[in-house]
Amino acid sequence: MEVKQILHMNKGNGETSYAKNSTVQRKTLSIAKPIIEEAVLQLLGSNVMGIESMGIADLGCSSGLNTLLISQIMDVIHANKLSKVTELRVSLNDLFSNDFNSIFLSLPSFYNKLKQEHYNNGRDPNLFISAVPGSFYGPLFPRKSVHFVHSSFSVHWLSQVPIGLNNKGKIYVSKTSPQCVLDAYSIQFQKDFSVFLRSRAQEIVAGGRMVLSLMGRPSSDPTADEGTFYQFELLGQALMAMVSKGLIEEEKVNSFNIPYYASCVEELELVLEKEGSFSKDRLEAFGVDWDTDGIDLDLNMLERDDQLITSSGQRMANSIRVVTESMLEFHFGKGRKTLSITAPIIENAVLQLLGSNIIGTESMGIADLGCSSGPSTLLLMSQIMDVMHAKRSKVTELSRPSSNPTADEGTFYQFELLAYALMAMVFEGLIEEEKVNSFINLPYYTSCEEELNLVFQKEGSFIEDQLEAFQVDWDTCVDVIIWFNNET
Repeated sequence: MEVKQILHMNKGNGETSYAKNSTVQRKTLSIAKPIIEEAVLQLLGSNVMGIESMGIADLGCSSGLNTLLISQIMDVIHANKLSKVTELRVSLNDLFSNDFNSIFLSLPSFYNKLKQEHYNNGRDPNLFISAVPGSFYGPLFPRKSVHFVHSSFSVHWLSQVPIGLNNKGKIYVSKTSPQCVLDAYSIQFQKDFSVFLRSRAQEIVAGGRMVLSLMGRPSSDPTADEGTFYQFELLGQALMAMVSKGLIEEEKVNSFNIPYYASCVEELELVLEKEGSFSKDRLEAFGVDWDTDGIDLDLNMLERDDQLITSSGQRMANSIRVVTESMLEFHFGKGRKTLSITAPIIENAVLQLLGSNIIGTESMGIADLGCSSGPSTLLLMSQIMDVMHAKRSKVTELSRPSSNPTADEGTFYQFELLAYALMAMVFEGLIEEEKVNSFINLPYYTSCEEELNLVFQKEGSFIEDQLEAFQVDWDTCVDVIIWFNNET
C-alpha cells in the first residue's frame, strides 16, 4: 500500500467527514495551545526574529476547523508589542489526497475574521497561505525558510507499512502479535522519525522552534493494555467477523496492516538523541477521552440509558472511520457488488466473442462507458480488456419493473426523499421555496423493459443476446443487456 497516495482523512463536511469527527484532535490542540504560545513567545524574544517575515509550517494539516491554528499564533504576535513581524508565510502540508479544497473555501471567512479581530483599520493582513502537498518524511521547503513548525496528530502515521509482517488476523500491534511484528513497527517508526527530524533541520532556521503532538503510549511494552490502540483491535475483530460471514476473504485481512505507531517516551528520546539536530525543551504526556462528546459514562448511567451508550459507540466508530476509510476502501474495495453480479454475463459474452469470426485482428478495441472513478473502474477493465470487441457491448443501468413510471416500484424513492428534505428546509426558512421550484429537474430516468426493447428494435443496430434484471441494495431493478452488432 502506497501510503502517501492513499491515506487521507474523510473529506467534506458530511456526517462521516473528518471535519465533523475530529473533536479529539481539537481537544489535543486546546491542550497544546499554551505550549505553542510559549514556543512562539520564545521565538519572538530571541535574536532569530529580527526580521519582518516569519515562515510557519503546519504539517499534516488535514481539513476542517482544526486546520487554521494560525489565528492562535497571530494572537501571540499581536499581543507582543516588541515583535517586528509584519508578514506571515504559512505553509499547510498534508498528503496529496488531502481535502485542500475545503481549506481554501474557508479562507475568505477566515480572512474576514482576522480583519475584525486584528485589523480594524480595514487593512488586509500580510498573511500568505499556501498548500504544500507531499510526505513530511522528506524535504518540503527551501533550506532555512521556516521559523516555526507545528504538527498535531500526524507523526504517528508511518511512511509505509513495515515490510514482511506476519500478523495474521490482526491489523496492528496486539497482545498476540509475534515479537517480529512489534520490532518491525518500532524500527519503521524510528527510521521515519529520524528522516522527519533530518528534513526539518534543513528547513528550519537556526534557533527556530517546533511543536509536535502525536499519539503515544505510557508503557515501554507495546502489548500492554495501555500500549495498544484498542480501536484498531475492535476494527480488526470486525473485519474477522466479516470473514466468518463470507463477506471478505481472510487473506485480505491477513495482508492488511495499519501504517501507524504509538511510540513510548524512551523511543522518542532515543531517536532525538541519535539524530542530533534538535534539542528538547520539554516533553509532556496527557490523556484524552476518545468519546468525543466528553460525557462520563458511569455504571448507573449505562444501565439507565442504552441510547447514550449507542450514541457514544457511534461517535467512537466514526472517529476511527474518518481516519481509516481511505485505506480500507483501497485494500478491500468499494461499490463492487453490481460488477460481481454481472461478471458471469461479461465472461459469457467474452466466450461468444472469442469463438466468433470477428476476432481476426491483433488489435482489439474496448470501451467502458460511464466509467466514473475509483477501484471499480479498473476492476471492470481487468474483466473486459482481453475479451470484448468494439462490436459487442454490455450495458448495466438502473431501471424499473413496472411500465408505469409513477408506480411505487417505478419511482426512484431516494429522489422523493431529497425533494421532501428540500421542502422541509423551505418550511424551516433555510431556503426559499422559489429556489426549490426553479431547481432544474434531475437528468435521470429509470426505463422499463418495454421501453428498452422499443428503442432497441427501432434503432436496429444490435441483436439482443440477453436481458436480466436483479436487485442491489435498494429496491430499484437493474437491467443488464448484452447486444451483438446487427451488421454481419
